[in-house]
Amino acid sequence: MFAVSPLRQAGGLGRQVLAHAENYSKDVLHVQKIEMSVIWSRKELIDWYLRRGFVRTGRTFPFPYEQLADDASAVTEDLHFEVLEKMLV
Repeated sequence: MFAVSPLRQAGGLGRQVLAHAENYSKDVLHVQKIEMSVIWSRKELIDWYLRRGFVRTGRTFPFPYEQLADDASAVTEDLHFEVLEKMLV
């Protein structure tokens, strides 16, 4: 999991972190495929991953509302994650 501060976005940092993670996964861990889970409503973030070679799998899984802190609340009740994947070979 990684995130880039909104103040640092659009400067290439996310692209660098993702490239390092992909290279490490492939070269050191010998992974052939990676998955990325993105909250479905983050269309611009999903598009960002699609432009970097990820594809939609059609799989989803629920948002873990029960893991939110006692005093935290989700903005919306319809959240779930969309699963993307990318082949590294």
